[in-house]
Amino acid sequence: MRSRSDSEVATRDTAGSPAISSCSPEHAALLDSILSATPDHMYLHDIGGRYLYASPAALEALGFELGDVVGKTSSELGFLGDDEAEYDAKRRQAMQTGLSEHGTTAVYGTTGMRDYDYTVVAVRDVDGVLAGAATTVRDVTDHIRSEGVLRDSQGTLERRVRQRTAELERTNDELVRTERALAALSISNRTLVRATDEGQLIRDVCDAIVSVGGYRMAWVGMKAPDGSSRVVPVASSGHEDGYLGEILVTWDDSPTGNGPGGRALRESHPVVLRDTMTDATFKSREAAVSRGYRSLAAFPLVDRDSEPFGLLVVYSDVVNAFDAKEVGLLEELSADLAFGIGSLRAREHHHRIEEDLVSSNAQLEQMVYEVAEAMGKIVEARDPYTKGHEMRVAQLGEMIAQEMGCSPDEIAAVSMASLLHDIGKLRIPTEILTKPGRLSVSESALIKEHAQAGYEILVDVSFPWPVAEIILQHHERMDGSGYPSGVRGDAILPAARIVALSDVVEAMASFRPYRPAVGIQAAIAEIKDHPELYDADVVTACLRLYEDGRLDFLTTPERR
Repeated sequence: MRSRSDSEVATRDTAGSPAISSCSPEHAALLDSILSATPDHMYLHDIGGRYLYASPAALEALGFELGDVVGKTSSELGFLGDDEAEYDAKRRQAMQTGLSEHGTTAVYGTTGMRDYDYTVVAVRDVDGVLAGAATTVRDVTDHIRSEGVLRDSQGTLERRVRQRTAELERTNDELVRTERALAALSISNRTLVRATDEGQLIRDVCDAIVSVGGYRMAWVGMKAPDGSSRVVPVASSGHEDGYLGEILVTWDDSPTGNGPGGRALRESHPVVLRDTMTDATFKSREAAVSRGYRSLAAFPLVDRDSEPFGLLVVYSDVVNAFDAKEVGLLEELSADLAFGIGSLRAREHHHRIEEDLVSSNAQLEQMVYEVAEAMGKIVEARDPYTKGHEMRVAQLGEMIAQEMGCSPDEIAAVSMASLLHDIGKLRIPTEILTKPGRLSVSESALIKEHAQAGYEILVDVSFPWPVAEIILQHHERMDGSGYPSGVRGDAILPAARIVALSDVVEAMASFRPYRPAVGIQAAIAEIKDHPELYDADVVTACLRLYEDGRLDFLTTPERR
């Protein structure tokens, strides 16, 4: 309970009529001085029943500070127990008739259970206008005991029993609410672990708060995405009945932003409203009361940078439903919910980044292939008799690699190297590339330099595969008879072995200026008859493709 200074006690009754002016520090000191000499207790109320003053003896007996009492009603303070209704009735009767009213009550204070007689009288201001009531209370416990009445009075005993029973019931209610809040927290945490969708997570947590926590209604809202100060509801559970469509919650410093939700979001801490009927700051009073919302607690949803981004509001159908333990548990639940939402949003953000990265990589890979095709066409432009050679070698190489069960990455390496395997011919004079008839020894030696030249052109390009090395080796042979280095066996890259065989088969099936096309059958015979030159697994895969009739693209009429 928040303490307030004496200068803060100005108040108005629920009907809005003027209340007794707040006691100034001088008046309060004077009253204290006058009343310190008597053991009787003195209280002042405004018309609505709120305490404006309590004497030192009264505060000492109850164990309160003045700031704990001022501005509160008997219901909120709770020390009258079952006698509260009778006392309030006598107070109202005294104000209506102008006559004093008398009664008795039992109060459990700092010295245990005590019995009191009280007298209530109306109080008017200097103009004679009704301003409230004053109550004088006398402790008669010792008097009753001395006369033997306390032990024999069944009525007094019953009042004491009722008072103690009421206290136990309140304690039990608090324990029940705490247990329900703890159960809701536990279920919500299990929900967080399984959550994969933000909207479903929020709905499940609201459901747990209502169904397990026993609350009237719960909803979650987010700051409006348009940059305004509105709070936009995104999920609710319980007895909502159109409530969220009637209210407006903002987090600015305006009437709609000074309710519990707006303050919780703006100030980044929980805000509890203990009675929806009496709190003057609550602008949605009528809509809330008509749906049975008697108290509520609002909790900000805060991100990892301590910035509030949303709001959780929980409603109860009883007054003063949210004690400190209950608020603490619900605050922990809201923090867990905020963490879960943040984690899901971060996961979604990373997923989008990954998708963008995959898309970018696919576009980049496509660009690389298109550049490789373009470079291959540049080579073909210098040697028109080999038009389409690179593309067909790449197609055959990919098919062989797939038949061999190579990985997608290995297939991509074969394809790219096939498209660029003759790029070194850019360094060979055109007249040699297109020369009809046999080449001289020196011309043949110059042609053989294209593998090394291709390597040198591409060695500094950051391909994801060893394209330059594959091109360097695509004329090597398994027995070491190839060029430019004469390497053999396992020293030749697997992809280079596939490109080498694909190059031979496609070249033999195609026309060249120095010879006619020998045809696909002759090409197949060549690789079968010289097992020492080619990788056996590559040959086997190529033969299966041929036997299955899948090499038709190499058997056009002019190549048969």
